[in-house]
Amino acid sequence: MTTKIRIILAVITLVILGVFNAVYWSLPYLLNYADHLGNGYYVSYGFITFSFIVSASAVFYSTKKDRDGFLYPAPLVYLSLSYAYLELSLGSPLGLVSRVSFLAAFIPQIIVSGIYIVLILLALMGIIFQRSVRDRALRKIGYINDVKEIIDKASFNSTDKDIKKKLDKLSENVRFSDPMSDDSLEEIEKNIFDLSNELSNKVALEENEEIDALIKKIDSLLYERNIKCKNLK
Repeated sequence: MTTKIRIILAVITLVILGVFNAVYWSLPYLLNYADHLGNGYYVSYGFITFSFIVSASAVFYSTKKDRDGFLYPAPLVYLSLSYAYLELSLGSPLGLVSRVSFLAAFIPQIIVSGIYIVLILLALMGIIFQRSVRDRALRKIGYINDVKEIIDKASFNSTDKDIKKKLDKLSENVRFSDPMSDDSLEEIEKNIFDLSNELSNKVALEENEEIDALIKKIDSLLYERNIKCKNLK
């Protein structure tokens, strides 16, 4: 569906550009006004075309889904479309004014374009930040689920009722551990994951004394991680 939408947007953009060019370049001749055009006419054409391209690119980018199908269209779409509309409203009259000078057409349009480009870039940064936060959250949720899955599998394979009970408790602690994460927690999270795999291997070998020690160690690291997560909030 997203591909179809983007194709439609591309076609719409080309049609709008085509119609605009046809009207913009033919209108002065139809009105017998071509001899009165100044440099501002060409300056305005450049700014209006640029605003269309920027707006179309922004809208096109906003239809790009992240890996889970989420879109982040606003406020990027609204800013980009309002930029094109304002530039068209400002540039067309300036371009058609009799013999308007280069600077008279350039200065107001470069100010408008500069403001909108900054706003569009800020909106784009917001989208990039939102996606990175969401991707990180999904990775961490996946990490917790992976650890829990390892421990659940170990519990399933255990033949010792006492060990199985401790593993189920550990699995519950993992499940309800803080879903937040941070780059500073990378080492402790790696340790938890590695120890969980080691725990699974020990359960398979029925090395109960080492299993107890590993469960306590993982529990301690989970507690430490939760405290660090709390302090980061």
